[in-house]
Order: sequence, then C-alpha cells, then structure tokens
Amino acid sequence: MKLDNDPVYRECLASGLVSAPIKSTNKQLKPYAKRSVAIFLVGVILVVLYASAINPTLGLIDNVVVSRDAAIMSLMLLVGGFITLLCKADINKIAEYSVFKSGMVACICVLGVTWLGDTFVSGHSSEIKELARS
Repeated sequence: MKLDNDPVYRECLASGLVSAPIKSTNKQLKPYAKRSVAIFLVGVILVVLYASAINPTLGLIDNVVVSRDAAIMSLMLLVGGFITLLCKADINKIAEYSVFKSGMVACICVLGVTWLGDTFVSGHSSEIKELARS
C-alpha cells in the first residue's frame, strides 16, 4: 500500500503528528567529492594488500616491521591528510561535520574501553592467572 493511501498515515498527517515528506532535490556534489572517494578507496586497497602481504599464510613479507593495526592507522591517517590537502577541504569546518563528530565519539569510546581493559588486565594479570588456574 502506498503511504498516501494509508488511513493511519492520513489521520496522523491531518492531526499534525507527522509532516508531509519534502520532495528531494538533486544536490550538486562538491568539486572534489569524487577525488576524495577515489583517494579513500586507494587507501582501503593499500590496507588490504598490506594486511594480506604480512599474513603468515601467504608469507609475502616475512620480516614484519609494522604491525597490521599500526599500518591501518598510519595509512588511513595518511589518506585523511591526502584528502584534506588534495581535495581542498575547509579545515575550519571539519569539526562541525556530523561524520567527524560521530567518528571522534566512536574513537574515544573504543580506545577508552580498550585502554581501560588493558590497564585493568595489566594491573591484575597475576590475580587473573591464579583465578584461571583454580
């Protein structure tokens, strides 16, 4: 059933509980939007290739200098820098974007919980081992 034909929706619309949908408009992409997506995809591909190359199963790189986690963080930080420089991002507005805010909240939450867990386990590793043995 189409939304316009739904009696419950019509009643809510008439009583003002919901507002009528606004017609979507085609937004114009910013000039460097496609370039930024391409740079991001190249970064993701590089991360996947490096993680595959250091995988012991493939054995392409035996002497791993940079761990997978450090490589992911470093490469994606580099990608972010390239996007900022090559796509002429307005640096003053970055902190206002919802994607940045969400990412920083997620980063703080994940790193905070990880740090807390590591601190707790490191501080009580002998007690945890003793408890696990019994």
